[in-house]
Amino acid sequence: MRWMLAALMLYAGLLPAQDIDLRLTPTGPEVLGTVDIVNAGDGSNRLFLVQQIGRIQVLRNGTLDPQPFLDIVDRVGSDGNEQGLLSAVFPPGFAQKRWFYVYYTDRTGRSQLDRYRLDAAGRGDPASRESILSFAQPFSNHNGGKLLFGPDGMLYLSTGDGGSANDPQNFAQNRQVLLGKILRIDTESGTTPYAIPAGNPFTDPAQGRPEIWAWGLRNPWRTSFDPATGELYIADVGQQLIEEINIQPAGAAGRNYGWRAFEGNRCAASASECAAVANPTPPDATYDHTGGNCSITGGHVYRGARYPRLVGVYLYADYCSGRVFALTRAGGAVATRQLLDTTLSIASFGVDEQGEMYLTDSERVFRISDGPPQSTFVIGPGITGTWYDPERDGQGLIIEAIAGNLLSIGWYTYAPSGGQAWIAGAGAWSGNRAEIDALITGGARFQPNFNPSEVTRTPWGRVTLTFDDCNNGRLEWNSTLPGWGSGTMRLVRLTRPAAGACS
Repeated sequence: MRWMLAALMLYAGLLPAQDIDLRLTPTGPEVLGTVDIVNAGDGSNRLFLVQQIGRIQVLRNGTLDPQPFLDIVDRVGSDGNEQGLLSAVFPPGFAQKRWFYVYYTDRTGRSQLDRYRLDAAGRGDPASRESILSFAQPFSNHNGGKLLFGPDGMLYLSTGDGGSANDPQNFAQNRQVLLGKILRIDTESGTTPYAIPAGNPFTDPAQGRPEIWAWGLRNPWRTSFDPATGELYIADVGQQLIEEINIQPAGAAGRNYGWRAFEGNRCAASASECAAVANPTPPDATYDHTGGNCSITGGHVYRGARYPRLVGVYLYADYCSGRVFALTRAGGAVATRQLLDTTLSIASFGVDEQGEMYLTDSERVFRISDGPPQSTFVIGPGITGTWYDPERDGQGLIIEAIAGNLLSIGWYTYAPSGGQAWIAGAGAWSGNRAEIDALITGGARFQPNFNPSEVTRTPWGRVTLTFDDCNNGRLEWNSTLPGWGSGTMRLVRLTRPAAGACS
């Protein structure tokens, strides 16, 4: 599995030692086809994982809810490529309103924006569907698209140019269609299905569709607002050579970003077509397709509290190469640099209610940190159960939290010389961490007339357990016995006692 290959390293020489030490930590189980990560802003601290097939799952403190938050698989047309359920968003005041929005391609290939309401159980009710906006897609690719509520309370939707290659019908420059655009509509005023907010650039239908906020985009797959400045970051996927980032100042309506005439700063069409584009807005940052790059995945400006060195940094990635980049700004200048070179196919980024960041490779969600992740999780009785590393066959741990802040382990593993071995011990926990002076046992038998005094108990070394949440952690060991050495393994919960609560 690709996510298990995330032995993530800093790309040597690109950053000074005192600079950002970006790390990715898996959280929660696999949720295949995850293409968007959003929060509801309702105080529940849930992460909503949008699955391309047509479901939304809920991740709470690393644990997946047993039932989907929304299941509209029967409505969504997903080709496994660029079609499917692509984004979801919750309006300001969601806890009181109890409705939310999704953007997807339907079974006919049309792009569809819908509103759904909660049922009595607090999940999305598929029967409550209200169609807000629908428009045709001539090809299956380049559907966009990201849903956002801006600081102004308006709903923003990024759309692709309609697909194929090189925008054959020049939809991105055609202001009478909704393709290749950023749309801005008012869905919360009570007007059905939506109102056109003041400030949109086209009030005259002859000039353009009133929903349009910006145009000249190829496939703005992921966009985000900087909550501190109100700026809109538009990551636009390129055609053959150039990936680009456009930073739109708050309230800057009516910008033309140049596609299909321009790919980044490059004229990608005839000289006459490029000259005919009036006042194109150049990108703020670009990168090319060298080294396996091919498709930008837009991220977020970090505004969380845990990692001060990340504050104000825009993180983004390339889907094909797995590289993660940082964009920083100072005195009007924009600088970019690579932070990580991973084996992941990074599909999307997200933030939680505290502004902490995550990303997904469409299989697993990873928590982003600067240095070792800072966990607020505290070990308790609910940690009791069986645990294992999915990449290590035939071994695992029995863990039990004992009164008096003691954590007992029995680790069934393999000895360096071959054969099975039990490593056992108990130690005190503090916060999310427990350190155990372990023994290796020998001579035990399951047979009649066995004498337990025959069991040998040899000091083995130190075992350290660290838990990220109720279902994920890691084991580090350092043995004093020859051949065992030291190392780290991932821990994933396998079972828990029926009454074991964990939070």
